[in-house]
Amino acid sequence: MADWESLPEGHCLLHTPGVIGTPHLGYVMEEHFRIFYTGAVQDIAEWMTGAP
Repeated sequence: MADWESLPEGHCLLHTPGVIGTPHLGYVMEEHFRIFYTGAVQDIAEWMTGAP
């Protein structure tokens, strides 16, 4: 995995016909949001009780 988000200037994909760049949308499904937000709420609740 790369340590950077953007492609470097002059990268071949920036000039390849038919390439459509999109943001990170592969996870956008109701199931993933449910898992993500449930975990976030649990983490906050535990933090509020002093749990690590």
